[in-house]
Amino acid sequence: MGANTQPLGRAEEDEEPLVAIAANCAKFADGSNGESLRGRFRCERGQRKIRERAEGFCGSTAQRSAMRTRFRRDCDNYDQSICFYRLTPVNPITQYEEQKAIMKIFKFSLFTLGALAILSITGCSTGPSAWNIKVTQTTPGSIQVDLVGITEAEKPKWEAYSMDSYWNNENDPRRMNALKLTHFLVLNKPWVVSKDDPIWQKWFSHGDTELAIIANLPGNFPSGPGDPRLNFYPLNSGAWDAKKHTLIFEVQDTIVNPVTPQKNK
Repeated sequence: MGANTQPLGRAEEDEEPLVAIAANCAKFADGSNGESLRGRFRCERGQRKIRERAEGFCGSTAQRSAMRTRFRRDCDNYDQSICFYRLTPVNPITQYEEQKAIMKIFKFSLFTLGALAILSITGCSTGPSAWNIKVTQTTPGSIQVDLVGITEAEKPKWEAYSMDSYWNNENDPRRMNALKLTHFLVLNKPWVVSKDDPIWQKWFSHGDTELAIIANLPGNFPSGPGDPRLNFYPLNSGAWDAKKHTLIFEVQDTIVNPVTPQKNK
């Protein structure tokens, strides 16, 4: 008998103890005690009482469990031949442990809400996305525009590059080797590049995360950072407050102007 095993108790005082009834039943089963109608009746009645007591005990245990005392219960696995019920008590949760668990849940909830707030502020970026690009010239004349995909590592080199060299030299290596689309704009006739254009897959395969719009604007401009002929725009899906997934740009004589608003800028 295990240390954590408890007997269910005895039958009524005018009857044999349940253990004795079980022993007699075992003798009847192997034929060592002979069989009689009276003996079989007492055995079956005793076993029925054993079952009733075991089921009642299990029920009371379930009620105690509902009162937050936890037990591992095997009500279907009690041994009818001896009628002992096995219980493995588990320490109940103390008030301190309960408060500690509640505080952990509370802190985790605050952390989750904070993370969601940060994601909403930063636009919940999920990486670069293909966009519909619409570029319109709003001043007379014709202006050539290149759309170039660039990586984060390439951006500083582009910022330092001379746009005079880019546009004035037909054999400029950066211009020749750029993975780009090019177009000559006409007044008020939009140039539209679909988000399904094959160029997007080429850019993303190259690891490009930004779009450079390079416009051959008329006039003279200082080369280097701040040159209005060179503009960089993020491609991540959370960066723009765009309708129909379309980025709209206007090209004037002195500036490339993004019409579609950027989030948090």
